[in-house]
Amino acid sequence: MLARKLNDLAPRQRPRKPRLMNEPLLQGGELRAGTYELVFDVGGHFEDGFLDRVPVRFTIEDAEAHYHVPLLVSPWSYSTYRGS
Repeated sequence: MLARKLNDLAPRQRPRKPRLMNEPLLQGGELRAGTYELVFDVGGHFEDGFLDRVPVRFTIEDAEAHYHVPLLVSPWSYSTYRGS
C-alpha cells in the first residue's frame, strides 16, 4: 500500500490557495493503485474553528482513472466525496 500526505509532496504540488488547484497532485506514472491520505490544514482559515487538520484517506483501484477529492469545510464540520 502507498500512503502519501499532502505535506510530503514537493512545494510545487501544494496549492497556494486552498480552493484553487489547477494541476493534479500526481501525474503520469506517479499515480499507482493503493491507499493515499491527504491532510488538509484548515485550522488557519477560520478564526473560531473547531477543526485543525482534516485527514482524508482513500483507495485508488484504477491508476488510469480520474480522481477528484473535494473537501467541503466549515469551521465546525466537513464532508468529502469522489468528485468527477
